[in-house]
Amino acid sequence: MKSCYSVIPLDEVSIPEQKRELIVLVDQTVKLPKQLQEHSYKTILKFLRPGDEVKVISFSANAEGNYTEVGLIGQLDTKLSDDDRFDVPKKQLAKLDHCYQLQQQSLKKAIGKELINIFKGADSNLPHTELLYNLDRLSRTYYSETRSQERYLLIISDMMEHSALTTFYASGQIRDLNAEKELEKLRGASLSNSFDQTKVYVIGAAYKQKKDYSSGLKIQKLQSFWEAYFNYGAASLVGFGTPTLLTPIQ
Repeated sequence: MKSCYSVIPLDEVSIPEQKRELIVLVDQTVKLPKQLQEHSYKTILKFLRPGDEVKVISFSANAEGNYTEVGLIGQLDTKLSDDDRFDVPKKQLAKLDHCYQLQQQSLKKAIGKELINIFKGADSNLPHTELLYNLDRLSRTYYSETRSQERYLLIISDMMEHSALTTFYASGQIRDLNAEKELEKLRGASLSNSFDQTKVYVIGAAYKQKKDYSSGLKIQKLQSFWEAYFNYGAASLVGFGTPTLLTPIQ
């Protein structure tokens, strides 16, 4: 998805920098209902504004045909300031404004299409959920360098780790988690979780397809673990949707 500034060269002014980054990480080991799928899409659209970079990444169980994949990289260009617009010929401005509009329409459509493909490929019967491992890969790939941009991470997942490292389940229910003990396992496995002051939001936490009872206290302990995890990685867990997110990304 190209920048308008690469399509319409502007020799008269400096190209403005992008101001915010949003990474959307989607867990394909949990099959979410249509209502939560639509909620996820609408939440992203409400966040977007000019100056944003967006990546949509899916991850699964690292089983055959189910891997981490970057499905979309896009952006909404930061618009020229009024002072800079004054220095650009009117014909160029008209082309630029039209490109801004097309870029916004194209990005919204592309995000919707990508989310539909990811949700369609989700499978709750996959044997493991390697959430911590995939967050480690995300941290090393995208958060190893400090940026001046505001950084946001939206995780669409039940947030239930189930791997060789640890499991958050006990007899099919949420286990009574001890955040500090779980973090010790993380440190022992040398997994990275450096997130460069990112604001983190979650949709789908503790979601279960079966209408079984989930203890509010255990869900609270699940949230406490993830709060501790992201605090340890220089990030902040701002919104924890169980399963819907009650606050906008901001």
